[in-house]
Amino acid sequence: MFKLAAEAQALETVGLERVLELFQDRVHTVSKRKQRTDYFDVGSERFTLERDRDGRVQASRVDHVVGGVRIRSENLKLSDWIATALVRFQAEAGQSAMARSALERLLGLS
Repeated sequence: MFKLAAEAQALETVGLERVLELFQDRVHTVSKRKQRTDYFDVGSERFTLERDRDGRVQASRVDHVVGGVRIRSENLKLSDWIATALVRFQAEAGQSAMARSALERLLGLS
């Protein structure tokens, strides 16, 4: 049971690191005493991760933003957060050459 949980966490960590690598030019980080918050925007959504001092994810959410104002937040499991970020980025990649080339690099297509 513990081994399965550890493997699931490892897969999420690899996926998370790949997503953060994909968005590296967009990621903003705010560090406080016991917490680090990373976020990036895709369209009108802000993808936010809150981590403890050791790097463990404490919260993952998507904020829906209009005119710079957060109108609602949606807390997601980390795996759902990763999948949602990639789907949104893929949609953006269809409209942006830069995003498209980044996605191709991530998927190993170039």
